[in-house]
Amino acid sequence: MLYVPTFVGASSIHGLGLFAEERIASGSLIWKYDARLDSFKKLSGYSSLPPHAQRFVSHFCTVWDGEGGQIGLDAPLEPYYLVFGDNARYINHSVPANTENAIKGGFAVTVAKETILPGEEITENYRQWATGPYLAWLEALDEARSNFEEVVRKVPSAEEYINDIIQKGKVG
Repeated sequence: MLYVPTFVGASSIHGLGLFAEERIASGSLIWKYDARLDSFKKLSGYSSLPPHAQRFVSHFCTVWDGEGGQIGLDAPLEPYYLVFGDNARYINHSVPANTENAIKGGFAVTVAKETILPGEEITENYRQWATGPYLAWLEALDEARSNFEEVVRKVPSAEEYINDIIQKGKVG
């Protein structure tokens, strides 16, 4: 759940982005998983979603492949995706980013790495949580951002990544 006032607007990074409505001091909590608004969904239900909903998951949700740590205490111990219940889904990837992610008290949090001014886009480095093809995609994107279409064709799509997790039997 977002803990600071924000708005969604046109991004110079990608499509729409999340912007600070007012000054956000360095170290301020920007987002924290909160079950009252955000939710975990088991990846086992992904393939039964209609195609438009699968596109939503692959674009706006954080997918975890079941390996490594968890994003929150009530996260399933199997592959899942995190549905952001607010406009946090519009935080774009940037290197460098003006936020950083951490686990505090068993929950994922996003804090400001520096002061973020009103109207400034809030960004994060997706490499902090990315795994598998997502990480490869980000590395390729960061190295060749000027030639985006060529880079994207070389790495698996989010849909391919999710289907790969399902096919490997990690989903019960």
